[in-house]
Amino acid sequence: MAQVRSVLRRIGALPISVDPARVDHAFEQVLSFARQQQLTEYDAAYLELALRESLPLAPLDNRLQRAARNAGIAVVKI
Repeated sequence: MAQVRSVLRRIGALPISVDPARVDHAFEQVLSFARQQQLTEYDAAYLELALRESLPLAPLDNRLQRAARNAGIAVVKI
């Protein structure tokens, strides 16, 4: 139980925020990226958010790395 509390405290300290995007707009873009780049909707959601927020991505997936570069998103090597 102490371990769970410790993890929850660390999660609570993270600077997490809720994405304010309109759901219909985000989903439309996500589905479009998924089709165009042959990505899963899950990966396309990361791509859409990175584009909208001008954030870099650190994907391990080669297809998502390629899609990010094609979209002009900085790719961080980990």
